[in-house]
Amino acid sequence: VRKKIEELKKQLPKDIKFIEFFDSSVFITRSLNNLSEAVVVGGIVVIFVILAFLRRFRSSMIIALSIPFSLIIAFCMFFLLDYTIIMISMMSLAIAIGIVLDDAIVLLENITRHIEGCSLSREAATYGSSEVGLAVMASSLSIVVVFAPMLFATGLVGIMFKQLAATVIITILGSLFASLTLTPALASRFLKKRTEDTGTKNKLLQRVFKTSERWFELLESKYSSILLLVLQNKKKTLLIITAIFVGSFGLIPFISTEFIPEGDTGDLQVTFEMAPGTRMEKTATVASELKQMLQDSIPEAKDVFSQVGQSTRASSVAMGRGAGSYIGIVGAKLVELKFRDRSTKDVAEVVRKYIATIPGILKVRIDAGDPIANILFGGDKPITIEIIGHNIKQTNALAAKILAIVKNTPGAKDAKVSRPLGKPEFLVNIDREKASLLGTNVTDVALALRTQVFGMEATKYREGGDEFEVFVRAKEQQRNSIEDIKNMIVMTRTGKTVRLGNLATIDEGISPTEIERKDRERIIKVSADLYKRPLGDVAADIAAEIDKLEIPEGIDVTFGGSVKEQKENFQNLFLLLMLSMVLVYMVMASQFESLLDPFIIMFSIPFSFVGVIWAFFITQTTLSIMSFIGLIILVGIVVKNAIVLIDYTNILRKRGLSMLDAVILGGKHRLRPILMTALTTMLGMLPMALSRNEGAEMWRPLGITVIGGMLVSTVVTLVLIPVLYSIFEGRKNNHIEEVR
Repeated sequence: VRKKIEELKKQLPKDIKFIEFFDSSVFITRSLNNLSEAVVVGGIVVIFVILAFLRRFRSSMIIALSIPFSLIIAFCMFFLLDYTIIMISMMSLAIAIGIVLDDAIVLLENITRHIEGCSLSREAATYGSSEVGLAVMASSLSIVVVFAPMLFATGLVGIMFKQLAATVIITILGSLFASLTLTPALASRFLKKRTEDTGTKNKLLQRVFKTSERWFELLESKYSSILLLVLQNKKKTLLIITAIFVGSFGLIPFISTEFIPEGDTGDLQVTFEMAPGTRMEKTATVASELKQMLQDSIPEAKDVFSQVGQSTRASSVAMGRGAGSYIGIVGAKLVELKFRDRSTKDVAEVVRKYIATIPGILKVRIDAGDPIANILFGGDKPITIEIIGHNIKQTNALAAKILAIVKNTPGAKDAKVSRPLGKPEFLVNIDREKASLLGTNVTDVALALRTQVFGMEATKYREGGDEFEVFVRAKEQQRNSIEDIKNMIVMTRTGKTVRLGNLATIDEGISPTEIERKDRERIIKVSADLYKRPLGDVAADIAAEIDKLEIPEGIDVTFGGSVKEQKENFQNLFLLLMLSMVLVYMVMASQFESLLDPFIIMFSIPFSFVGVIWAFFITQTTLSIMSFIGLIILVGIVVKNAIVLIDYTNILRKRGLSMLDAVILGGKHRLRPILMTALTTMLGMLPMALSRNEGAEMWRPLGITVIGGMLVSTVVTLVLIPVLYSIFEGRKNNHIEEVR
């Protein structure tokens, strides 16, 4: 497009300038760059976490190799499936950047522990891998089965998250393959016992290692003491945790909802309507005033434009706007988000207050969101109430009442009714009986009226290769009043002429310029934008007031727009959430060959939701589609550590340890890998959660959801899971003894 514009510039006069006003690729590119930066920063932080825990450069690099290996596989998949680098695909890589290391961390930590226990490197790699290999495979498959249903999702969820699911699945499977093959091979070749490691000849490194090792041993010792305490006081522990769990759900009323977080693209557009029939010159004057206001009072405005009049194309309709001499459009492109202190919606509020001082404007619509999203959703505002009914007077009256409710609802802005104001016109009521007696009909009368008022092409005049249309209609002074219309001549089919007033009555009235339909039923919409209040809260307040109204018989009132889309997609995502839980349980049941151990591990999931609730409450984050996806992701992530913990505890019990000793020793040995995997996942997504750059509105809720859920579920894995394991397994053993 830019190349074509450059070619056009050469052909046009020099005083004509092109201004690139709307280009969605600019915002998309900036968002992708910001998200890529978050991915890189997250990856660097994750590697430093590994280095801090292992304190071995070689071990850290062996684990870190899982990142490029998995990313290469992901990009190969992009090429084979013809995927493009979009925001969703980058988000999937940001999600995977911390998770892909989990398997390698668990395997290498177990191998290192065997090496430090005086095993040979090759034996330690073989034995350590086989010891936790199945648990690692089950934990990775638990994530895969969470994302698998998204591949078959339909509607908006399928459109938005199918590529995300495919990317995460391929990346996780790639990291699993690398962990089970590459990690043991490299460990057997490069890892040695600490005293033999040439890196520790440096006295400073020796001192750092010994000091940090004492800290970790102290942490393990304190954790063992806490574990022993809670195991000795199981009832009190369960009561405290249950109280926290139940009490946390009391915060749910304070959690708001919205459909999709709206990005700040810097696009501001004002569409205003004067009285129908207003001349274009008057509308243009108002548009010029608004344009001047944007240039003088909005320092963030980079470019400003205005448009007035009838559009010959359907672009206005596609954007949810009408077109006519009484409709004007004024817009501005703001500078980048990092160069301004106010959001586009804040600027829109300033413009909104100024418009209220301009006389003659009957309706106004201010679009301060993503124009592409506006087109995709058919131009509907976030709040859209659909009134379906045949009777125009009844639906208009009900729309007026609902409009008043919406205007009085905090957070709702620019409330309006979709049905245009009536346009003044002459209503010709033909007496069909008289018309028939005089030798004419409705069609002939209508054709005569159109020819004399609107006009008709009579012929074409050609001269010198040029062609001119000859348009015929009555003079303006002969079609201005009711008397002029009455005196118009209608030619009958017998060749005689008759005055229109002799066969019709003519009245002056107001009629709607258009009647919108949905499923062949007449519909009128009441819509509004949002400002500094979530969609769910505003919709709930409006619904409560509408319930108090008396709806006439034959009229249906429902929510459309984002409220409808949110409800439908939340239902689909809830089903995906339930299905993912079932699939995760099935994977664990096949791994443990038991229904009890997976049941114990599943307790990590509801407590991760508690963490999400607290995270939403503290950060004032809303529940949206993005955060809902985070909930589904948590189902697969939070069980990983519990799987490894329970599996290792079962191994210790098979080696002859008592229930209490196995639980305490298993927790002590698994503490470091659990903390490492939890921290790599949380810190890997921390840049996403803290980002305030362009496009961050989309991925920030996802990062906050995962971090909040992981934080609480990690504590639950380390405390509650061992307690529940000892209770259920103890009862199981007692039952077996009784049977014997």
